[in-house]
Amino acid sequence: METVKVEKLNIFLIVISALASFIFPFELFLFSYIVLGPLHYLTELYWLKERNFFTVKKIEKSILIAASVLIFIASIIGTIWSYIQFLNSTLLSFFAKYYYYGLSFIILFSLAFALFRKEFYSKIDLLKKIIFCLLIASVITSLGEVKLFFAVMVTTLVHVFTFTLLFIWLGALRGNSLYAKISLYLYLSLVALLFLMPTFEPIFELKNGTISLFNASNFNFTHTTFNKLFSGDQDFSYTNSWTIKLQRFIAFAYTYHYLNWFSKVEIIGWHKLESKKIILILAIWVSALSLYFINYTLGFTSLLFLSILHVFMEFPLNGITIKNIFNHYFGKKVNSRSILK
Repeated sequence: METVKVEKLNIFLIVISALASFIFPFELFLFSYIVLGPLHYLTELYWLKERNFFTVKKIEKSILIAASVLIFIASIIGTIWSYIQFLNSTLLSFFAKYYYYGLSFIILFSLAFALFRKEFYSKIDLLKKIIFCLLIASVITSLGEVKLFFAVMVTTLVHVFTFTLLFIWLGALRGNSLYAKISLYLYLSLVALLFLMPTFEPIFELKNGTISLFNASNFNFTHTTFNKLFSGDQDFSYTNSWTIKLQRFIAFAYTYHYLNWFSKVEIIGWHKLESKKIILILAIWVSALSLYFINYTLGFTSLLFLSILHVFMEFPLNGITIKNIFNHYFGKKVNSRSILK
């Protein structure tokens, strides 16, 4: 698909995502997270793998994967701790501390790799980078609000909104296209409108099933964390006007994040994939949907690792994107096809 056509399509997708999230903030989020999410994880992980996850050395990729596995284990234990009687509070505190510490480290390590990228370096250089990131992570873990931001927001809203914004921004810089610039300004403008527009109670009458699924997704905790960090109001209520406005934003961010990815036909290379790989990806996706259909909690827990892995393995690319935007204004100009090939 031609670049201009993709840019026009994305303008349409931004508008549709915003409109749907305004009318059905909770329902749209659940649909996007359950149906579109797993297919996004699978296709993006495959795409990143084909590009060696934008790492230089094999050990860097191994560290990212190992950290993802360990953080996933800590997340599972944290999720089901109330059902495991033999775990005492001291052990649970250890897992919680490790989760925050490990998550901070992997984000810092990925960004450090991207921002200070070298094609060749010694084992001593790598060790210095790891020690530096571990020290900074220990500082972050000791800071309550910063710790919450890294633990909750970076893996959710920062991933789907901020990094998507950076990709749109870089796209506007790369091609200097009118439609790409419209996408950028429209994206930000509609987010503002989702918060500014009033809520209308009759539209937001939620069914018990929707509320149950949303509670099972634990995104009410994301609401609470966002409020604690940015508004000071920790109350969460399905009828609260602020909750509805924030959920509009969350639904929009997740939905457009997925749709934006699927629209990149040339980047993903759907037409170039082997039939066996397409069948495998679709088979896993259908299996994931089946797990959600059987039991939402089972599906959510089963897909949690893929969700965590795809976020973490994208961090090097996120760091490279930040660096290229910075270089555009303050250093080297962006190579138009240096990243998303």
